[in-house]
Amino acid sequence: MISNWYCVRTQRYKENWVGRQLSDLGREFYLPLLRERRIVRRQWKDVIEPLFPCYLFVRCVDGSDFRVVSTLSGAVNLLSSVENGPTPIDERVITTLRNRSLHGYITVQPSSLVAGEELEVVAGPFEGVAVLFQQELKAGERVAVLMKILSSWVRVDLPRTYVRKQVAYPGRQAAA
Repeated sequence: MISNWYCVRTQRYKENWVGRQLSDLGREFYLPLLRERRIVRRQWKDVIEPLFPCYLFVRCVDGSDFRVVSTLSGAVNLLSSVENGPTPIDERVITTLRNRSLHGYITVQPSSLVAGEELEVVAGPFEGVAVLFQQELKAGERVAVLMKILSSWVRVDLPRTYVRKQVAYPGRQAAA
């Protein structure tokens, strides 16, 4: 019988528990983990968490496997469509995730941005505004910046793709 990968939605923080149950049942599963370095209680720590919170992947053969997986303690359901039921995940997705893993973890490259560095907002409602980088947030997807509004510096969280390093133009003054 041909087996496919499927995505299981779990209760919050239950990914490992569902994975252990699948392992006990002899089912192949994959829980991609993210390892990033961030400040926790004023100290730099390696933090390990699921790459996709509340989701993991399991290899299933047919409907009986679906019932077993969806009735596990901590499992909510299989990712599915109304018309076709559980949606198979392409094997290449799992392979790509596994290839990106080093020692079992996907790592995020450290930011090339430095606190206090001047950036330019290139998209969204603040497009064209100069801001100062403060810190990266949540796996590098978002950044905290300081923006001068009405003579005060205000912290604003933006998607990382909305900002870029400013290009130095002759005669341009930096934000102060």
